Amino acid sequence: MKRILIVTLDSDLPVATVEMGRRGVIHLTPIQELGDWAEDLEWKEAGELALRYSAYHRRLQIVLQSLSIAVAPLPGEKVRVAPADVASWVEQRLADIEASVKTVIQKQQGLQEELERLDVLANGLQLIAHLGVDLADLRGLRLVYFVPAIVPEQNLDRLRGSLAEVSSVILPILRRDGRVFIFAFSAREKADVLERALKSAYAERRDIPEELAGTPAEALRQIETKRMALQRQREDVEKGRQALAAAHRSELSRMHHELTLNAAAVEAWRHSGKTQKTRLVTGWLPAKDERDFVSRITEAVEGRVLVRVDDASPGSSPLRPNDPPVPTCLDNPGIIRPFEALVSTYGIPNYREIDPTFFAGFLFVLMFATMFGDVGQGAILAAGGFLLGKEIVAKGNSAFGWILLSCGVASMVFGVLYGSVFLSEDTIPALWLRPIRNPEFFLSVAVAFGVAVVSLGLVLNIMNAILTRDHSRLLLDRYGLVGIWFYWGLVFIGLEYATKGGVSALIVVVLLVVPLFLLALREPLLDFARGHGSVKNLLNPLLVFQSGIETFDTALRYFTNTLSYIRLAAFAISHAGMGLMVFTFVAMLRQVPGGEPLALVVGNAFVIALEGLVVSIQALRLDYYEFFTKFFQGDGIPFRPLVIPDIRGSGKE
Repeated sequence: MKRILIVTLDSDLPVATVEMGRRGVIHLTPIQELGDWAEDLEWKEAGELALRYSAYHRRLQIVLQSLSIAVAPLPGEKVRVAPADVASWVEQRLADIEASVKTVIQKQQGLQEELERLDVLANGLQLIAHLGVDLADLRGLRLVYFVPAIVPEQNLDRLRGSLAEVSSVILPILRRDGRVFIFAFSAREKADVLERALKSAYAERRDIPEELAGTPAEALRQIETKRMALQRQREDVEKGRQALAAAHRSELSRMHHELTLNAAAVEAWRHSGKTQKTRLVTGWLPAKDERDFVSRITEAVEGRVLVRVDDASPGSSPLRPNDPPVPTCLDNPGIIRPFEALVSTYGIPNYREIDPTFFAGFLFVLMFATMFGDVGQGAILAAGGFLLGKEIVAKGNSAFGWILLSCGVASMVFGVLYGSVFLSEDTIPALWLRPIRNPEFFLSVAVAFGVAVVSLGLVLNIMNAILTRDHSRLLLDRYGLVGIWFYWGLVFIGLEYATKGGVSALIVVVLLVVPLFLLALREPLLDFARGHGSVKNLLNPLLVFQSGIETFDTALRYFTNTLSYIRLAAFAISHAGMGLMVFTFVAMLRQVPGGEPLALVVGNAFVIALEGLVVSIQALRLDYYEFFTKFFQGDGIPFRPLVIPDIRGSGKE
């Protein structure tokens, strides 16, 4: 990565911004990162303008949604890059269009609410349509108090409980969206009790309007007449809304494009610096794009620009005395790139550490296949991965699809080694071994694999320490040179005991005691190396105790991390055991017509779904906790280049 500073004239900034966005290779950073001298260059107006653009975008989306307008492209038209002018134009025109839209939408909402009110009344009147009573008489009952109301459904029992000792009737009429329309009756002298009960149940009164007269049947006819009139009004308002959409479709589409383009430019300017006549832009640029980017930006503004590029290594750039955080731009080959998702889920590698994508992807696929070796089931996974990778069955899961395809193909390979096809071990011979018949050997292979992976993590940690010039991490870290000395010594002594039955005391001292002693004195030694202590302080009880606890934890971690890889053998054996269970069910259903193939299909589907998920989790766990923790910090900043979308043209207004 290269540190870049661009100084351009104020009038040339729009053109330069569009060119930067078109290239899509510069990661912008705040101007203050250049050092104390740049603190007074903050462009506050750009930040304020960005807030305005955010508000405009929200308002425009509401208008587009209200008018059901899908934004149309603007082929051949030139979209201006002039944020201040565009903001003034949008402020004026959007307000006018909003006013027209608001009037139409309010009419629609009012008509819809009135139609819903009439529906509720009609549903209630349907229940008493056979009665010949006049509604005026119902409203004027002398001995009975009558209240139509809407009550939250969960409060209906509470309402009945409140009226348990009062002569009353609660008649549910209609249930909709968690609410109940009811007719409530009580004795006239208990009207106040009924009202309090309704209020405590959060009921909303829905009195029969005075405009409805006659019997319930006559009132229903009146309601239907009103409904038809309201429907005609709603159709007229909808035609007006469509006419409004047609009249403003082109203008709103252009407004959307100009807002999108200029909002991206303004967001970039928030990081920029400002002087009376110039603008300063700073950020990070991949080294491979330096020459082309500088040439293009210079050509775009006809040479009226100053571009300064410096290396990202510490102390090489006078632009900032302290080494700034450098964004990480992962650049893996296409076949490895999908596995970046595995790494980014854990963390982004910082600029000065090794990208673990290749190792993480290779180990994940290998461990998955070891635990899920089956030719037939692997083929199913591979086919599903291919469909996802090509986005034939689902969009947005391409990376996951290619990972699944890799796991499926690798599972087929291990299925050949295990001699397993759709859980059957009688179809093809095993080219290596059958896990369930060789558990002890397979467990020893899994432990050896664990030793290799842990050792790889230690080597990568040492390489990262060299790259970052972190001498304490290189020499005395629990996963540094002393750590690998202890771990490999522990492995060597374990092998000696397993093969020869013993080992000399001198070897134990050299390979275990000495590195453990150095690890126990880690903190005092580091304190002494930094010049904060003396030889006497090397035996500082507090520091020694702290290092001793860490040393015990380190030794325990090495042991448990290595044994964790036993799960590779355990799940491979479990996979074969699941096959035995499935074929037991197949044998039980052999006499049932169609039972045998059905049991095979269902059993294999069950194993693919269940074990596929479990094995994925286990492979991820081994990647993250037994491997990554040895060397990977994952505290990097992702490289996010400026991209200006929907560019139809560039230039100044």
